[in-house]
Amino acid sequence: MASARRTANFPTRVPGGHDRSGSRDADKEEIWKPMLDNISSGKRLPEKSLLVLGGTPETQREFLESVSTDAANNRRPPDRGRKPPIANQFALGYTYQDVLDTDHEDTLARLSLYLLANPSPSFTPLIRPYLNPRTLPHMLIVILLDWNHPWLWIRQLRDWIRVLRSLIVSLDDASKVVLEENIQTLQDKGRNLAAEGGSMENVKIPLGPGEWDEPLGIPLCVVCQNADKIETLEKERGWKEEEFDFILQYMRTILLKHGSSLVYTMPTAPGSLQTLIHSTLGIKSLLKQEQLRHNVTDRDRVLVPPNWDSWAKIRILREGFDVEGISEKWSVDIDIPHHMRATNGQSPAPVEGEAETNGEAVPVAEEEDEGPTATSIYEETIRNPESDYALSSLSKQANGLEVSSKDPQAFLSDQVNVLEHLRREDENEAALKAARKDQEPSARAWADEQSGVVEEHIGPVQFNMGGIQVNADEMVKRLQDRQANRQDEPETPPPKTQDTNINDNEKLSYLKLASDLTLQPVKMAHLTREEVVLSGTVAPEYKKAFTARPLDITREDFFASRAARAAHLSALRHLYPIPGPIPETVKETLHQVATQDGASIRVKVYQPVSGPPQGGSPLIMMYHEGGWSMGDLTDEDMNCRMFARELGAVCVNVEYRLAPEHKFPTGVTDCYTALEWSLQNSEMLAATPTAGLLVGGASAGGNIAAVLSLLARDKGLDPPITGQYLCVPALLPDTNVPPHLSHLYQSRSTSIDDPVLKDLRPGVIEALYAPQPLSPLWDPFNHPDGHRGAAKAFFQVAGLDPLRDEAVLYDGVLRKAGVLTRFELYRGYGHMFWTNYPELEESGRFVRDTLRGVRWLLERQEA
Repeated sequence: MASARRTANFPTRVPGGHDRSGSRDADKEEIWKPMLDNISSGKRLPEKSLLVLGGTPETQREFLESVSTDAANNRRPPDRGRKPPIANQFALGYTYQDVLDTDHEDTLARLSLYLLANPSPSFTPLIRPYLNPRTLPHMLIVILLDWNHPWLWIRQLRDWIRVLRSLIVSLDDASKVVLEENIQTLQDKGRNLAAEGGSMENVKIPLGPGEWDEPLGIPLCVVCQNADKIETLEKERGWKEEEFDFILQYMRTILLKHGSSLVYTMPTAPGSLQTLIHSTLGIKSLLKQEQLRHNVTDRDRVLVPPNWDSWAKIRILREGFDVEGISEKWSVDIDIPHHMRATNGQSPAPVEGEAETNGEAVPVAEEEDEGPTATSIYEETIRNPESDYALSSLSKQANGLEVSSKDPQAFLSDQVNVLEHLRREDENEAALKAARKDQEPSARAWADEQSGVVEEHIGPVQFNMGGIQVNADEMVKRLQDRQANRQDEPETPPPKTQDTNINDNEKLSYLKLASDLTLQPVKMAHLTREEVVLSGTVAPEYKKAFTARPLDITREDFFASRAARAAHLSALRHLYPIPGPIPETVKETLHQVATQDGASIRVKVYQPVSGPPQGGSPLIMMYHEGGWSMGDLTDEDMNCRMFARELGAVCVNVEYRLAPEHKFPTGVTDCYTALEWSLQNSEMLAATPTAGLLVGGASAGGNIAAVLSLLARDKGLDPPITGQYLCVPALLPDTNVPPHLSHLYQSRSTSIDDPVLKDLRPGVIEALYAPQPLSPLWDPFNHPDGHRGAAKAFFQVAGLDPLRDEAVLYDGVLRKAGVLTRFELYRGYGHMFWTNYPELEESGRFVRDTLRGVRWLLERQEA
């Protein structure tokens, strides 16, 4: 009823009447609509799209971080409200960024980012909807490559270009028209000579040879991430400038054909990446115009803008590079394979140049070997060390670096035969010994003695002991009677001793239990010298491991040996308890630390993502192993991540300079400088050194930790070092052993079965490092001021290690000086066994003991 009453109050229109109010409303609508549209379009942000291909979810996130970082001040813009999420774990990912002006006040554009890590053709349908006439003029394609695997670059580029070409072919006609217009615009961009004068305004530089031969219609940018790894490749794999120049020439030649730009970036120094992305997309600041400056001389900061490069410029870098040949072969390499040419769900028939096999079209170039391709030429020069090792079958001439392990099931199957063979040998040997024993005179004499024949010949045996006449026969008889009486008493048998039907699995379980009981790490307080010596007997588990997979990283050239060691450990790290970064719990950042001589070293800082624990995060300094001449940050990655995650500590991993390039005492002074830097920047690192300040390391790193503990004591470091973690440390040079301790310093000459240090000869390290023989920076054992006041120490020592005895002796001098110590000895295992054979059960136990021991170092000592 109410509704009816309201309706009755409105005036009614009479059809055919002369009321013009409707016409006036229509006129008003026609006036307001264009005005509102103009206002709306004026406030709408320009929309740009970025299609990011390749990389991993982690490296994609690093790229997004770099794109949002201002190159001028290396700062990210302040977050405004809720940070947009990044969904890139599965298939096609997405996020967005608002591009801010230089003053971070005005928003210049909205950047939509689509992320795809896998070049599988199965994912191309996910991209196709975003390639349309509206988005194509405002899109940039970015392909991510990684300096951790430069040998894969050309193959990865080939796969992505093929995916893009197959995707472009499948677009509708309207989109293809836009792509053609894009090509013309991109080719003309920056090619006119207007800057030379007004008369040259419409004159354009013609395309040179090899330029824009294979345009995609969408601008392309290739980003090579982690350029800081270039130095690692040089130090560990022995790469030289020739390899780096070859890679750069190859990349520039290929990308020239697509009109692409190229940039090298580092997580800590994104360089001109943001400027390159923005300029390519036409995003211009209203306040400041950033200029792109090419750079092809700094090997870790390369920038090749679009439409800048040419064959002539590529040849300048290094003579002898076949620009024409590589350019021609690349056009063949990126030809779309048949299985990627299907469009609109239809499977095309084979095209010219392809054969059909089993109903599928196969490119002839891939089916038959028609000579080297652009991809194969690159991979012949920039070789993959992992595949090299497998293909060389451990051949010395092939320079194989990686270690490939046999499938576990195949290995165990082979071991069954080996064990059966050994069992038969043992049985035959036991039978032979029994037969020989029966024929030996001593055995016959024992039998005669048991039967009483001896007594008949020589009579009863008596002797005088302290004035007391003793009848030996009577004494023996009483002992035998006592033993017989004991045997008659009921006795609880040990488990399973009466069960003669024990299956093989039970036997193996008993053997494992016995092994666990006998090979447990033991505390120093319970050790005698005899037990220390016995710990040098090889553990069966360890012997099987290094017999099946011998450690061979020795090369004629020292730097090749350094590279072989790095490759060997890199191939094993996937077996570590913490094989890689754990960004959900531990944040890792790289820093440069200025050294005393004006150079700089790298340190990596590990911080708990959850923040400091109650009382603050202790500070732990770690120094890697490698005989002062090998190693890098990766060697202590696992420990630092574990300490940050499990102990809430801030860990600083130091990459000190190595011998022979840098002689003594460069390495140890670098480490002390890093310690001082960490204390000075503890607030920035979110560390609380007063909650605990530890120094630690393995092998040479253990030596450095012991040296720094005493050096900090002598210098009065504030806050003081509260603990030292000494893992298989080198602490007493063989030339400085005090004479009265020489009989306790034997392991360097007797531990010949250690697979890691089996080739350690006297003077080898000294020849590389050139230390001052009596300096306390080299020999902490013979410190002139003694060891009183040193930080408490946690030792982890391997019984088979040639460095075993000096650790035992150093533990002794510390305890004698009143220093609290904890000592773990691993019987039957060798130097760095847990990193070289991480699959062993004892290796897992070693890592767990490391955590327990470092936790003990952080405990407050009762006064």
